[in-house]
Amino acid sequence: MPVRIRLRRVGTKKKPYYRIVAVDSRVSTRGKILDLVGHYGPIENPVKVDIDIEKVDMWIKKGAQLSDTVKSILRKAKKSQEQEKVEKKPAEEIKAQSGKGTEAQREKQKKAGKKAAHKTTSGTKAVRGKKSSKGKQVPRKSKKKLSRAH
Repeated sequence: MPVRIRLRRVGTKKKPYYRIVAVDSRVSTRGKILDLVGHYGPIENPVKVDIDIEKVDMWIKKGAQLSDTVKSILRKAKKSQEQEKVEKKPAEEIKAQSGKGTEAQREKQKKAGKKAAHKTTSGTKAVRGKKSSKGKQVPRKSKKKLSRAH
């Protein structure tokens, strides 16, 4: 029984969403699956990829073959996991080092953190209209769509 790991579409019209499944290669695309290995959502931003890599490795050891699309998705998923591990290490090292230093340095860091937080919150207000010199709100001029005459 030749097993393939491939995509199975389950999304609606114009909103594709896929399950990554292990299935007998002779079965139709809507046929019975052997194992659900993961999910793939290409429309979402960022692209949603949820793969159980241990299951994939188990099926590969049993002789399953990956489809071309699943190969590329799996390669990208492994690469992103490696990047997450690399990004987490420096953050953990910084936490470990935060206990070091004098109290004055810690207070400076706290104050700098408060100032940074203050700056980010003040810039979140949306400006709806222009203010005149007297402080009154003036509505913005609407932009008319120009028709193209050919």
